[in-house]
Amino acid sequence: MNNPLSRPRKAWGKHRFERLCSNNLWQADFKTTEEDKWLISYLEDHSRLIPSSRIHHDPTAEYAIKLLDASMKRYGKGRS
Repeated sequence: MNNPLSRPRKAWGKHRFERLCSNNLWQADFKTTEEDKWLISYLEDHSRLIPSSRIHHDPTAEYAIKLLDASMKRYGKGRS
């Protein structure tokens, strides 16, 4: 879907943001592909699991919310 980096990204500090328990924080990521489409992904911060990922022509909030809803139905609602 995309090209891997040839070298690791520059670290902006020594502290990594990672929650202490799973299903506490999900991150959303929007990235363009080589075909000029958009990859929308969600990442569970603690386990680094990607509960959902889809490719769309237009990265709208509607698509992102539908993808998040489907992920929560499968993996459960996050803890606060």
